[in-house]
Amino acid sequence: MQDLLELLRKVPDTYAVFVITVTRYAESAADNLEAVKQYMRTNPAAMASDILGFIFTREEQLAAG
Repeated sequence: MQDLLELLRKVPDTYAVFVITVTRYAESAADNLEAVKQYMRTNPAAMASDILGFIFTREEQLAAG
């Protein structure tokens, strides 16, 4: 989890609620943690809205089956 926090601190427009939201999402399942870290590593210039968009899209795809 520490490596995720380091990645979140590097997001140019990071803010506290964003960090808490992404951290809680990542903690909810091991594959969530890995998916978010992978997205952030492959998209190092991603802004907070990009990362949240990734999470929401991922959840929609998982829910659709």
